[in-house]
Amino acid sequence: MWVDKADHLWVLDSGRAVLTAAGPGARPKLVEFDLGNNTVIRSYGFDDIVAPTDSLNDVRIDLVHGYAYLTNIGKRGSLVVLNLKTGTSRQVLVGDRSTFADPGQHLMINGQPAETNDGKIVAIHADGIALSPDAKWLYYRPLTDHNYWRVPTSALIDARLSPAQLSRKVQYLGSAELTGGLIMDSRGTLYGGDLEHSTIVALDIDPATHKVKSRLFVRAPGRLSWADGFAISQGYLYIADSHLWEVTFRNHLPRSGPFAIFKVKLPG
Repeated sequence: MWVDKADHLWVLDSGRAVLTAAGPGARPKLVEFDLGNNTVIRSYGFDDIVAPTDSLNDVRIDLVHGYAYLTNIGKRGSLVVLNLKTGTSRQVLVGDRSTFADPGQHLMINGQPAETNDGKIVAIHADGIALSPDAKWLYYRPLTDHNYWRVPTSALIDARLSPAQLSRKVQYLGSAELTGGLIMDSRGTLYGGDLEHSTIVALDIDPATHKVKSRLFVRAPGRLSWADGFAISQGYLYIADSHLWEVTFRNHLPRSGPFAIFKVKLPG
């Protein structure tokens, strides 16, 4: 879910009961709600561009340009660019080095690679996503590696660019903690949940090198587990803790709960 600057709530329905399950029948949609009167404004479908192995995961709304950007954690790995005026959408950076998880890196749980219920090593592609305050950059990363990327939104919305041309616009920001969800504050600092250590990290973009520099922001042993959903409001960072690794992966973890939302005061 995402609330834009117009106070509209955007809800992404992946159409799947299981996070990365593949198969026919999934009909993802993005629904816009007016929080002022609790009514649906519009629903956007993706039937014409998604494949059975795709799974749309997260969304950011760009009111400056009139677009929505979504991540596809499915087997191909990609971004989806949705024109909010026309309702047309495109998959871009499909299988790109920036959207497809590095097969040489893994999500580690208790020192072991995370496994699916059938014993396969978990590979989850483009997942975390964040939009810069000026809407000029989209930040994103696959879930099961440590790499961070960004691309100019002007390039994303330019349908004239070939896949190779768009790929060349992508900037590699370096390696840092393995985070799931991402969010960027008004100062340009990224926040994400370090899923391997159950903490929250803050990541700044070095203006000279254009690489991420991370620092510990929240550590709460025994309370924070899988911080994957974020929102910022009135100077606070809100954190949704789903304990997802306890219910999705085969790592013999107890289903401990509780499934909680925390808030933390932001600097300044």
